[in-house]
Amino acid sequence: MLDPSNLTALAALPWQLQLVLGSGYIAYLLAFVGIRHTHKAADTVFGTLAFGLFSLATLALLPATVHWIAGAALAIVAALCAAIIWRWIVRRQLRKALRWSGYSWADDTPSAWDRLLECEYKGVTQLSVELDDGRYLHSTEAKRLEKLPYGPFVLGTSGDILMYVDQRESAGGEVDQVDGVFDDAWGDLLTYIPAGNIKALSIRLKS
Repeated sequence: MLDPSNLTALAALPWQLQLVLGSGYIAYLLAFVGIRHTHKAADTVFGTLAFGLFSLATLALLPATVHWIAGAALAIVAALCAAIIWRWIVRRQLRKALRWSGYSWADDTPSAWDRLLECEYKGVTQLSVELDDGRYLHSTEAKRLEKLPYGPFVLGTSGDILMYVDQRESAGGEVDQVDGVFDDAWGDLLTYIPAGNIKALSIRLKS
């Protein structure tokens, strides 16, 4: 539990500083959503401070005539915009530049699975999961599943998967179509696969 004295000290800080820290933390969460599970306390602290600088700069540059509520809202928006730009543009282009220049082919991603978690799943056409008993589960029309809930699939940070299974393949190679996966009356059938039952994962992509 938090020490009440720490809460009192935090409440005593100027509202501008509280705003900078709060908006910086929210922006950090947004910038690294889905890929924070390997972060340490230092990553959270310095990520919060980095994005909080955009709120601080916004507050510093606003004219004194701006109402404090409007200023606070603009400061929060500035931090959130910085987070979105970092995740969608800067981070991606920086990786490409490092590879293109030959500076580094490593991007500090902890594992290949973590790198896959960062994908937006756009361009995915098929997904196949090999189970530990030799069977395969297929999602053969992943492209058209993007608009479905949790579509076309969800990769969990622990290695588990949510997917729409429309085809099964036995260990002997016999393929069966799964009926009733997509139903207008009952809804669409989503299958959960625990990480312990997964041997391999194959994803077919189009650029």
